[in-house]
Amino acid sequence: MKLQKSDGKGVEGDFSGCHFQLMADLNLDGLDWIPIGCGEDPADPAQNASGFEGVFHGNGRRISGFFLRNEFPLQGFFGLIKNGTVEDLTVEPAGTVSGLDWAGILAAKAEDSVIRGCRAVGEIQGGIFVGGLAGESVNSVLEDCRADVVLNSGETDSSVGGLAGLAAGSVIVDGEVSTGDNHTSRISGKGTAGGIAAVQRDTRIYNVRVTGTIGG
Repeated sequence: MKLQKSDGKGVEGDFSGCHFQLMADLNLDGLDWIPIGCGEDPADPAQNASGFEGVFHGNGRRISGFFLRNEFPLQGFFGLIKNGTVEDLTVEPAGTVSGLDWAGILAAKAEDSVIRGCRAVGEIQGGIFVGGLAGESVNSVLEDCRADVVLNSGETDSSVGGLAGLAAGSVIVDGEVSTGDNHTSRISGKGTAGGIAAVQRDTRIYNVRVTGTIGG
């Protein structure tokens, strides 16, 4: 993973121990976004597995207006958050996200990580593990997060959930999911669909509210 500096030189690494702060709302104005922690080359699985291991402080700000290119198997503002923390951030991509394998508005996958006080706004069509916040959450904490989303996948083996498609060994607490009530604006899929998580394994869920239509 590379962070581009103002002088054009890149700083590479997983950013373990590094803290980032967003000081103002950021409109990316139609930029084709490469998911953080996903690598620049979708054909290089080793690079794609690097992950973001730092701490991202959103400070209650919003990042919007970016497009997620569907050639990446990990689709989200963050591709993979691994041993990291993301907090107090709202993300809202431009247009509909076309899911491939893992897809989430905030993160495609979260492993051994904490996502706190975040909000995801948008629509995802397609994918295997599809979540409003994170496509897959493994041994992670999703706390005080909200998803205002429309999600759908035509894949028969898909897992489509309001906050997470698949939640394993995780904790989901004090969350909220809002979706639509009509045939095209809801949380649905040809596989498994759920308002909070489509599939949960050894996951504790407390105080999560869901409004809208699920399934179909």
